[in-house]
Amino acid sequence: VVISRMNQFFNFKDIVSISLNFLYFFGIMYPEFDTPITTIKYVIRVSIFLGFFFGGIVIAEIINLYLSIGDLQKMMKALFLTLTNLVSICKFYAVCKNQKFLLNLVDKINRPEFQPKSKKQGESLEKYIRLSKIISISLYTGCTMTCGFWSIYPYTEDEGPFLPIAAYIPFGTENPRVFGLVYTYEIVATVIGGYTDLSVDSLIASLIMVVCAQLHILNDSLVNLNSMVKDELERKKFEGIGSLSEEDVINEKLIECIKHHRAIMDFSENVIELFTTSMFWQFVVSGFVICATFFEMTMVPVMSVRFFSMVLYQYCMLLEIFPICYFGNEVIIESNKLTNSAYHSDWINYSLKVRRNLIFFMTRTQRLLKLYAGGFFTMSLDTFIKILKSSWSFVAVLIQIQKT
Repeated sequence: VVISRMNQFFNFKDIVSISLNFLYFFGIMYPEFDTPITTIKYVIRVSIFLGFFFGGIVIAEIINLYLSIGDLQKMMKALFLTLTNLVSICKFYAVCKNQKFLLNLVDKINRPEFQPKSKKQGESLEKYIRLSKIISISLYTGCTMTCGFWSIYPYTEDEGPFLPIAAYIPFGTENPRVFGLVYTYEIVATVIGGYTDLSVDSLIASLIMVVCAQLHILNDSLVNLNSMVKDELERKKFEGIGSLSEEDVINEKLIECIKHHRAIMDFSENVIELFTTSMFWQFVVSGFVICATFFEMTMVPVMSVRFFSMVLYQYCMLLEIFPICYFGNEVIIESNKLTNSAYHSDWINYSLKVRRNLIFFMTRTQRLLKLYAGGFFTMSLDTFIKILKSSWSFVAVLIQIQKT
């Protein structure tokens, strides 16, 4: 059993599979242009998805926002989706510009140091993969439902039907056919914008989950160092490998833990390097968007379709940043456990050489691993709570301004 477990390869890259597939499909990530057909297909896909639909709706929203200056209610209505799309462009740029770096980072997910050392650790990594897929499906489901409600609510209002998205249309839409085409265009463009934006957020959350998962199994390796040493000695004896003393195997396993920790630190630094700027603007804009959405919800009847559409949009906005903050917080917690986990190994019976290495490792792990957005925001639950508090404070101010 031990031998088959040790030789089994675990594909942890499945944790980012859904988000990567969506990014490739919509053209945010480009394929290898090995044939002219591949190039033509990609150009057509990008021109339709990112050019005609997403690019067109963003330009129309920006113009509409400019024309709404001076009217608080119209500005807030135009603001929440426009800001979201502008941050999406920042994310798309980070992914497209650094695609080779990103793919290299994804390949590092399956590096030897990140492979599970036991069946328990393998099961733990499988749970993270399932959780990542649940988060992705929840995001896409929320986006689909939100767009579905947005497509319905203009027909439920007394002044309807009207176009669902606050955007500048340079021509009249009185003709039913023209209105239907523009209506369909706005919904499709919004779905594409939502799916692509959430795909990047899902990818970022999944990469942070990799850091969290690896810290979790590293803690497990440290706590169960003795049992891992016994398994290794049995395996070497069964395979007829030259005899090694228990001290040598303990030192070998401890060095593996040290290398594992270094690999985690390297991976986390690469994640932050890749997405630090886009996540900074995501946190900044999220506060304004959540505020604008809350304000918009106070302006419509509670039991209306419009209200439920805003609730679903708020759900998407919160779910967009909550997993990133939650697993960023888990990284801090798991990182904080490392020193204690190392201490709980059977270090009293270790040799002086092994104890020195253990002390060296424990000294390094006393510095907590924290993930930062733009070097300013810590990816943690505390930051998430601060965003919510700030948003609600702005809503209260806007309501007072609206009343005066």
